[in-house]
Amino acid sequence: MTLLPTTAMPTFTSKPWLLYAYPWQPYPRRLVIYLRERNIPSSLVTVVNVSDVQFGAKVPAGFPPKPPGSLPILAIPKEKEPKPPTQGAAAEFLFIKQSIAIMEFLEEACNAGRYGFPKLDAPLALPLNEPLPSAGTTGGIAGDTEADAASRALLAARHSELLSLANGLTETWNPVRTFGSGTGTMRIPTAAKEMLGWTRRGLLAVENWFEENRYDGGLRYDDDGNPGKRQRQATIAEIVLFQFLEFTDYCYGVDMTRSSGKTVVDVYGREVVEDFPRLRRFYEEFATRPSVRRCAEVGDVPHERWVGMMRDWSEGIFEGK
Repeated sequence: MTLLPTTAMPTFTSKPWLLYAYPWQPYPRRLVIYLRERNIPSSLVTVVNVSDVQFGAKVPAGFPPKPPGSLPILAIPKEKEPKPPTQGAAAEFLFIKQSIAIMEFLEEACNAGRYGFPKLDAPLALPLNEPLPSAGTTGGIAGDTEADAASRALLAARHSELLSLANGLTETWNPVRTFGSGTGTMRIPTAAKEMLGWTRRGLLAVENWFEENRYDGGLRYDDDGNPGKRQRQATIAEIVLFQFLEFTDYCYGVDMTRSSGKTVVDVYGREVVEDFPRLRRFYEEFATRPSVRRCAEVGDVPHERWVGMMRDWSEGIFEGK
C-alpha cells in the first residue's frame, strides 16, 4: 500500500481568526448566529464585513483583502507573527470555506476547549423525546458504557438528519428566487412555482421529523434578569433551519411557516395536508434569542436596494399551494 504524503498541521496561535462574510446573506448569516450562540468573542473570531459585490466587495481598512472564493471564508493565521501582506494571504492563513464546515470545525474546538475557545460542558444534543438505547434522553450523551456510546451515535445521526433537511431548504429556495423575484437573471414564474413546491416538500419533511422524534425545542429566550440562569445553546442543525426561515421571511417577505392547513397536491402528485405547527413554534421561539438580532452597524441588514429586488415577486407564484 502506498501512503499519501502528509503535511503537518500549522499551530494556530495568532488571534484573532478572520471570518470574511456578507453578514446579512444566508450562508454567512449562519456563522454570525453561531458565533453569538457559542459566546465566541471578536477577539477570537473577527467578522470581516465585506461589502456586497455590487458595491466593490471591499473589506474595512486594516484587514487583508477578501480571499478568492464565495463567502463565508474562515482565515486562520498560520504563524504567531504573520508575514507581510506582500508575501500573499496563502502564506499567512489556512482557509476553511463552506458554512457548515466552518461551524463544525469551530464546534470541535469548543467541545475540546482548543485554541482558547469557550469550552462546552458536553457536546450539544437535540432535545428529542424518542426512546434511546440508554436510559437518558436529551442528556444521554455522556458516559462510557456501550449504551451511552449507542445513544451518542444515534443522537449524532438524528442531528445529521435535521442538518441535511435544513440545508436542503436553502438550496431549493435558490431557484425559487432566481426565477420568481427581482434578484434573478430571468423571470420564469412557472418554474419558480414548481420549485416552491419542492421547498414546501422539504418543510413538510422537517415537520414530520419533529413529530417522529418528538422534538421539543425549548429555544425561547426568557431574559428574567437572573444572571445565573443558563439558556440552552442551539445546535448547528437548529441554527441552519432558523437561518432559512428567517432569511425568506425577513428578506423576501415570505413566511414559510405560514400554511393554508388545506389538503394540497405535492410534487409527486400525492395529496398531503400542508400544515407546519411545529415549525411555526420553532421559528417563533428561536426568534426571541439575542443571537439573531440584526444590527445595521455590523452589516446584518441588507441594503434597501436589495430588499426592493428581493420582494419584487412575479404574480401567481404563491397562489394555489
